[in-house]
Amino acid sequence: MPGGDGRGALARPPMSTSHQLDKEPTVQHESSFGHRDALEILQLVEADPTLTSISLKVGPYEIDLERSPAAAPPAPSSPPPAEPAEAAAAQQPAALDGADGDEAVTTSMAGVFYRAPGPGEPPFVSVGDRVEAGQTVGIIEVMKLMNTVTSPVAGMVTAIPAENGQLMEFGAVLMRVRPDAGGAAVADD
Repeated sequence: MPGGDGRGALARPPMSTSHQLDKEPTVQHESSFGHRDALEILQLVEADPTLTSISLKVGPYEIDLERSPAAAPPAPSSPPPAEPAEAAAAQQPAALDGADGDEAVTTSMAGVFYRAPGPGEPPFVSVGDRVEAGQTVGIIEVMKLMNTVTSPVAGMVTAIPAENGQLMEFGAVLMRVRPDAGGAAVADD
């Protein structure tokens, strides 16, 4: 009811799980949306922890992003929840457990894993290669943005279970490194 007390059929509760942009984006033509625009959107999403979802439409393209709660990593859809240690072990095949003391190089985000800096180029590392702590060992592509993956320790690459071009889940093991004796680890951020 117009001009009423706000409890009519047209009243909407405030949205707590998503935000609307304050202004409509200005797009002159469909191809004007590019890398910088995507980067700006990602920076806005990262800067606002209360932002849980965003929908974007530019010409014929639509992007819908939804953030999982920070405290809980994405859960598998079919199996029932397991204890944290059991869940981590269940996601990794037994062959990937590695020798005692091997350090897992994992991805800090879901995306496409690349072993080389570009198509047709040699991989960053291969099994048997020696790596330094902090050395780039791969790339994770997320929304056309390339993010480097670095070794947490100095040592020898013992396994690379992740395939080039494979879509990886958050926390997935990309490779394993056997640390040098007395090798220094890179501090987690």
